[in-house]
Amino acid sequence: MTLDGNTILHDMATVVLVFDQNLTITFANDAAKRLLAEDGGELVGMKCSDLVRTLDPEGDEFYVVRNTLDNGLQTSGMDRTYLTRAGKRYFLSISTAPLRADDGTIYGGVAFFQTPSRQNRIYSTGTHTFQVGNFRSCAASMQKILSNFEAISSVNSTVLITGETGTGKEILARTIHENSPRHANSFVAINCGALPEPLLESELFGYKAGAFTGADRDKPGRFAMANGGTLFLDEIGEISQAMQVRLLRVLQERSFEPLGSVKSEKTDIRVIAATNRNLTEMVAKGKFRSDLYYRLNVIHLQIPPLRERPEDIALLTEYFIHRLNKTMGRQVIGISNSVFRIFSRYAWPGNIRELENVLERSIVFCRSNVIESNDLPPELAESLSLIEDESETPHMVQVVRDSEMQAIEAALEQCNGNRRKAAELLGIHPTSLYRKLKSARQ
Repeated sequence: MTLDGNTILHDMATVVLVFDQNLTITFANDAAKRLLAEDGGELVGMKCSDLVRTLDPEGDEFYVVRNTLDNGLQTSGMDRTYLTRAGKRYFLSISTAPLRADDGTIYGGVAFFQTPSRQNRIYSTGTHTFQVGNFRSCAASMQKILSNFEAISSVNSTVLITGETGTGKEILARTIHENSPRHANSFVAINCGALPEPLLESELFGYKAGAFTGADRDKPGRFAMANGGTLFLDEIGEISQAMQVRLLRVLQERSFEPLGSVKSEKTDIRVIAATNRNLTEMVAKGKFRSDLYYRLNVIHLQIPPLRERPEDIALLTEYFIHRLNKTMGRQVIGISNSVFRIFSRYAWPGNIRELENVLERSIVFCRSNVIESNDLPPELAESLSLIEDESETPHMVQVVRDSEMQAIEAALEQCNGNRRKAAELLGIHPTSLYRKLKSARQ
């Protein structure tokens, strides 16, 4: 019996799409129809972006495929998160290749989608991506913030954001402002820990001409500049007791006195404060006023460190690479599987800021369109040998098992408890799924 090429492609479990220069599908195998067509119908003639899109922060649909067409780049094993038009979210590995005419011109391309390695999948299957402005997450540990985001943004209550350095406290504060009724007015930020007290006082409250030597004109402070908008007080845990008293009065009275003035000025602002310090402990030790703490702590948002939200690593990596490509004039598509494994197990003491810096440094030294382990800073690249060691610590084994069960539970919920469909979604054999469920119950 002779099989033609189309028959072989149709019988493959891997999704295969062939498309022209306009990203219009010219061939789709049966696996593609099962995954992408709600009714299993025909896909030929449809636009790729109408069927599936990457969760790309800039809205550049089908970025990897477009790069293949524009630059003739062949990619292999690029892990991406895709969303179908039916709203289903899949974490898939994509390989692409350009289709060339006899004269070498590119007239289209082909894309293969398949389930990636288990290590990637357990961190990404069944999660919901939340994105507003530059703030994005798909981590379960962020649900308290994400589920109440609209309510938090719609009011004028004071917000206290806590979390380690580099977790994105200012980005969250800006996103709250941009989605609030005050969005048309200013968002004014000041780092309270970066200025000595006399300068901080003048920066916050402003001053009148003649208030001190060199003050030859009036200067408005941040409270005046933020009138009608939002004032972000970063590193609020660093201010002195005297400054705490002055700030408390502003929050209570909604008025302040510029330096050298005997007349109070009213201010209409929303205050969002942030710190990486434990203010509760500082209050207990008498280093932070309890009355100010309770004024600030009306709405408390705790951002977990990146090591506690590994689900966000792939999402943030894709976002930063795309943004850095634009600013650096590069065409890096993503990271290799070995780099993803390093990223998923690295502790990230500098959190999201460190991830962005690592990616920027890696893009500088990257010689291809994929970041490899030898492009990473030495402290990360050296961890590869530890990651590739088959003997894992009991703690790491438990972390992987817990993540795997979260993925299984999410898949079962998405498939309404149908274990066979859940196994297909996860890319594992139904028998493996039954065994894992049985083991978890013991």
